[in-house]
Amino acid sequence: MTPVVLDDLNNWMEVIAPPPPGAPVLFLDRDGTIIENHDYLADPISVVPITGAVEVIAKFKAVGFAVVIVTNQSGIARGLIRPEQYRAVNKRMLECLGGAQINAVLACPFHPDGTPPWRVAHPWRKPEPGMLLEAAALFQSDMERSVMVGDSLSDLRAGAAAGVGRLVHVATGHGLAERAAVVAFSERTARTIELVGSIGELEIIGDGA
Repeated sequence: MTPVVLDDLNNWMEVIAPPPPGAPVLFLDRDGTIIENHDYLADPISVVPITGAVEVIAKFKAVGFAVVIVTNQSGIARGLIRPEQYRAVNKRMLECLGGAQINAVLACPFHPDGTPPWRVAHPWRKPEPGMLLEAAALFQSDMERSVMVGDSLSDLRAGAAAGVGRLVHVATGHGLAERAAVVAFSERTARTIELVGSIGELEIIGDGA
């Protein structure tokens, strides 16, 4: 299937391969979770997968999970990344991760402190759950069996708000700096959040899908 990129201001989503309806989803943050974190990454040459990311993605795909990347990209709103630079980075990331393993990539280029036309408090921007809910509606996903993995509290808040059944926090990227806030959120909301060192430590629980 030829990837489709929607360029209007309300929807930035690239669908590589729609999964079967009803599949659970492995939702993945991008920077600091599956690729090394660089502030406002604009150069595809700097895309480096985090150790274990490729293997974990393949493992979840093998048991029936869809894989959807959900990423805030406020650098576009701030004028630090051009849309074509984002797409070049995204293309390189898919090549590094094995493009056929990724079902979709959703990005939020909006930020309330950005420049027009991107200066929007958009429902796709994590910690809002809009990107996850959009993917879930499009793919008819099983959110209770789905997993959200991220290095920031905003990732876990988005997953919780979207009804994702399993939340996982990694220590890579901003993870170490965010961990205390993640633990406090878990205690305050009584939501279990798994704490791991990196994406490479993520395991399938039970029989997977």
